[in-house]
Amino acid sequence: MWTRQEVKRKGKTAFFASYWKFVLVALIIGAVSGGAGGVSSGFSSASANMGSAFGNMGSYKADDQDFDLEDEPDLNIDGVDESGSAHISIDDGKISINGENTDGDFDVNIDNGKVTINGTSEDGEKIDFALDPRMSTVVIDGKEIDIAGPTAAAVAGIAIAVAIVVALISLIVGAFTIALDIFVLNPIEYGTQKFLRKAQNGNESLGTVFNGFKDGYRNIVKVMFFRDLFIFLWSLLFIIPGIVKSYEYRMVPFILSENPGMSKDEALKASSRMMYGQKWKTFVLDLSFIGWNLLSLLTLGMLGIFYVAPYAHSTNAALYETLKSENAETVVAQS
Repeated sequence: MWTRQEVKRKGKTAFFASYWKFVLVALIIGAVSGGAGGVSSGFSSASANMGSAFGNMGSYKADDQDFDLEDEPDLNIDGVDESGSAHISIDDGKISINGENTDGDFDVNIDNGKVTINGTSEDGEKIDFALDPRMSTVVIDGKEIDIAGPTAAAVAGIAIAVAIVVALISLIVGAFTIALDIFVLNPIEYGTQKFLRKAQNGNESLGTVFNGFKDGYRNIVKVMFFRDLFIFLWSLLFIIPGIVKSYEYRMVPFILSENPGMSKDEALKASSRMMYGQKWKTFVLDLSFIGWNLLSLLTLGMLGIFYVAPYAHSTNAALYETLKSENAETVVAQS
């Protein structure tokens, strides 16, 4: 039975034998495993921002502004003149104050030479005011005047249209991300695992990373797709079953790299047999890198790039080679 120290020693030996190649392959693996997720999360963030912007249409407040009380002798709202100190007009829901157009509603009161806007009263030359679209009237000397504005139905229609557009864009970007993962990233993952496996036994060409596009591409795409699909479906049952399944199918890329023509059922069953009774030990093997990963954080990821990640990936390949020797019937052909 294998030990954690033995597997890590084999992985480290292979890693140092082709140091820079392993570093580069580890970077590729990081890009492959994180690329699709980055696109998706980035778009999700953009979608959330769009939704937030449109969702807050009804509560947007304009910046506070000033206007002079002495220069303009009239107050004009919808053609009604009152004594006051500013010129305000409303046209189709747009408010103009001293010739400056602004969208929004606000309250104006004039009483004995004092002007009150949204509850703020001043006697001096300037008044600060804030527009609040939630207000529906302008008040002059206690009289309310309705302001024309978009109806609730119109606002709801705009919100629905925006939601539909965002949903369609989400579907398009989601479909692109899935297609990228299936047809490009999974074959590259296959190639990186093939490189790591073959490099355990000697120097290997970096060109191996792209072998997934020529070693029976269609079958590789299919097998890797079903591996991801089954792990995803198990994850829907709660997180733990998905994690267990990911360990069960962990060796699929390695097995497939030696048997590119192996069917999905054969590859998945072979990995299940190889990992039977080994999942917990493999989990503990992964945990043994936690200390290194914490140190990597202290170096802003530099230690991870140049040591921890390639060391861990090489150890994973060494584990496959060790388990294969204990399950010789699992892999039936060499390539």
